[in-house]
Amino acid sequence: MTTPFEVISLLAAAVAVVVGIVVLRRRNTLPLAGPMAVVMAGASWWAVSGYLIMTAPTAAVLARWSASLVASSSLLVVGALWHAMVLSGRGGRMTRRLAVQLAVEPAVMVLLAVTDPLHHLVIREVVPLDGGGMATVQGPAMWAHVAYSYIVFMAAAFLVVSAATTAVTGQRWRYGLILAATSMPVVGTVITVSRTGRAPFVDITSALMLVTVAIWLWVERYASGMHRVPVTVRQVLEVLGDAVLVLDPAGRVVQANPAAQAMLGPSGLGLVDTVDGAHWSELVDEAHLADVRAGRTVTYPDGHVLDVRSVPLAASGGGGAGVVVVVRDVTAVEALRAELAEQAVRDGLTGLHNRRHLHAVLDVLVSASLAGGSPLTAVMIDLDHFKTVNDSHGHAAGDAVLVAVARELTAAVRADDVVVRMGGEEFCVVLPGVAPAEVLHRFDAWRVRIAGLDLVRGVRVTVSAGVAGLGHGGSSDALLRSADDALYAAKVAGRDRVLLGDLATTT
Repeated sequence: MTTPFEVISLLAAAVAVVVGIVVLRRRNTLPLAGPMAVVMAGASWWAVSGYLIMTAPTAAVLARWSASLVASSSLLVVGALWHAMVLSGRGGRMTRRLAVQLAVEPAVMVLLAVTDPLHHLVIREVVPLDGGGMATVQGPAMWAHVAYSYIVFMAAAFLVVSAATTAVTGQRWRYGLILAATSMPVVGTVITVSRTGRAPFVDITSALMLVTVAIWLWVERYASGMHRVPVTVRQVLEVLGDAVLVLDPAGRVVQANPAAQAMLGPSGLGLVDTVDGAHWSELVDEAHLADVRAGRTVTYPDGHVLDVRSVPLAASGGGGAGVVVVVRDVTAVEALRAELAEQAVRDGLTGLHNRRHLHAVLDVLVSASLAGGSPLTAVMIDLDHFKTVNDSHGHAAGDAVLVAVARELTAAVRADDVVVRMGGEEFCVVLPGVAPAEVLHRFDAWRVRIAGLDLVRGVRVTVSAGVAGLGHGGSSDALLRSADDALYAAKVAGRDRVLLGDLATTT
């Protein structure tokens, strides 16, 4: 009469074969298909051996299939280790060398199981039991296999636990569940092997193997959108482009990712030879600490600009445990920001500064002039009858004239002077440290030069200008208004001339 345990063994063998085939068919999309198939092969082999042990008619048959049962557990051990290697990211790709290493012990156990009747190293003997039935006495190869199996299982467990401790917090439950599932057939093996040959023979390992693989598949299938092969915190740090450093309470680097070495080491800024072990003061000197604390960027002598952010770590028992520092190279970003800022205050046609820039700097120049008692002069310039140039020669020619005048004007002033295109054909020049009378003489000579130039395709222009100086208590608006009034007076007087206006004061 067939017992329930015999039925369970046969069903487990059939299910294991089917599951093994299914996971192998998914090997291109399921990273863990390989180890799962190995475990299912072991489960089917184990289940068949268990069934034949339960129905063994003689001691010789019992010994043969008991040895086979022991050999089949090698596949469980190999599958568990391979699964842990894939899960932890250490050996997901099965190389020929790795396959040989994993296959050595199973191959030896199969050879010993097949030849066991000759040497009895796996099953030493079969003895009768009081009240009927038979029991096996394990040989030295059996105990060596058990010791090896538990060492390998502990290595697999270590891989899973170490991966869990460095994994993203939301994934750690996954490792715990997989470790518990992997332990189930190990416990079943202890129970089964301890009863090998006894009456009644109980085989639950093959069924537990099915439960293990079912849990593995469930975690892979319903892991809330997690990657099939988990990503550890260390892996994330290794691929980050930002430098990440961990400092101890004394300010020494105890851990740094590859980006930190590339950015701060000899191949980057060259601040230190090796980032690991370097002191914080070697990376950011005292002059830049205030910038770091204020969240500002740090500019190094070679022009590199770094954004350095530090976050203190608190120890579990209170006090400081160290600091995490994130360094980002923002040189290109800062250069782009400076370029955009410059473009915002530049005239697109002539390249001169625009009205926005004038208002930004004029108040500073006025304040410095009033505080130091030095002169400050403004000149408003306008091209005479410029509309005629556009109407007669076209806007392209008019633009070319504006560019040419701007070029001549820039060449006529000092580097510290501010040259602005106010809009249309109107320009403004602010000259710090120069008295209005001197500016009047200088710009009258420039006016004469412009009138004699053939600027564009025979086009000649004249200019009118008004000069005004800053008086006591004057302001930016008053200075520009006085220069503008002088310009208006020059136009009324017949154009092509430079006139001196009143000093700009509060009245």
